[in-house]
Amino acid sequence: MRNHALRYGARFAKVSVTGLSTRGERFLVSAQGRQCEARAVLMATGVTDRRPRMPPELHDAAVGKGLLRYCPICDGYEVADRKIAVIGAGSHAYSETLFLRSFTQDLSLVSQDGDFDLSKGEIASLEQLGVQLIAGPMIDIAPVADSIRMTGPAGVFEFDAAYPALGCDHRSGLAKHVGAKLSSGGSIKVDDHQRSTVPGLYAAGDTVAGLNQISSAVGQAAIAATAIRNDLSQQVLLRR
Repeated sequence: MRNHALRYGARFAKVSVTGLSTRGERFLVSAQGRQCEARAVLMATGVTDRRPRMPPELHDAAVGKGLLRYCPICDGYEVADRKIAVIGAGSHAYSETLFLRSFTQDLSLVSQDGDFDLSKGEIASLEQLGVQLIAGPMIDIAPVADSIRMTGPAGVFEFDAAYPALGCDHRSGLAKHVGAKLSSGGSIKVDDHQRSTVPGLYAAGDTVAGLNQISSAVGQAAIAATAIRNDLSQQVLLRR
C-alpha cells in the first residue's frame, strides 16, 4: 500500500507534529521545526490506552507473551475457557466483563484501586454470572512464567491472561486547538462524512467515537477521503 501511494505522488514524513493552526482558509502543520501548508487535514491520531500500574518493561513483556491484552473484540476467542481477569472499574469495565463472559466461565473483575464504582444491580448481575470480584488496591501486577500475577489485600491471584479496561485518552489536542468540537470523552465530533466542526478538518479512526477497530478506521478513512476530494473540487469550481 505504501508503494502504491508513492507511485501516485504521496509523500511520507516520519516526524512528530507539534502544532496545527489556521491561516485564512488553509492549515499550517508544524513538525520539528518545519511547517507545511494544507487545504485540508485528516486527523487519524488514534488513542492511548491507559495501562495498569506496572513497570514499562514488565508491561511490554506481558503484552508480548499474550498475558496482557487490550482488545477482546480482536482476540477474545483465543482465551476461550481459560482463567481471565478484567482490570478496571465502572461502566467500561462492567461492559468488557460481560463481553468476555461469553468466552469463559472462569472470569474475575479486579479493581486496581479498590473501588469497583458499580451499582448494586451491576454487582448482582456479575455475581449471578459467576464473575469473581477482587477488590484492590493491587500493589503488584507482573508476568510470571506463563501467567500474570496480581497481589492485593485479598491475596495473590494468577490468571492465564488479563484485559485492562481502564479507558483511553483521545489524541485530539491538535484538533481542539483549531476549534474543533470534542465529545465529553475527548473524541473529535464529526458528521456522516467525517467532517469536523472546522471546515477543512476531517477525522477518522479511534480518535472518533465508535468501534476501535482497523476495519472501522479504514472505512471512515475512505469516507473522509471521498469527502475531502468532493469538498476541494467544489471549492475550485466555485472560484471559476
